[in-house]
Amino acid sequence: MSEPNDCTVWALAHCTGIPYAEAHETLARLGRRPNCRFPLGRAIVDGDLGACWRRYEFATGHYLVGKRVADIAREPGRWIVITWEHALAIVEGAISDPYLEDPEAFVTFAWRLG
Repeated sequence: MSEPNDCTVWALAHCTGIPYAEAHETLARLGRRPNCRFPLGRAIVDGDLGACWRRYEFATGHYLVGKRVADIAREPGRWIVITWEHALAIVEGAISDPYLEDPEAFVTFAWRLG
């Protein structure tokens, strides 16, 4: 099961370990339409996916300035990472996205589960 523009569904499924169908249903309840992009970061910030997410922050307090997907992959844990118009999961260092063209892509936002 897959459809165009479902990277947020795959990211949620891989990060949390739930089946694709369950992640799809969860995001549909939050307003995701078939074949359309979805603001997954907004759902996390608004608490729609629970309060168990922590936004990644540098020790300096600045958010993700200059951080890349490959850098986040060096961090322990289960992550949802947002790049320019794409979402993916990183689980214990493994980037679970065969469509990520560039692991050096800049990260817009990242949240760690737990």
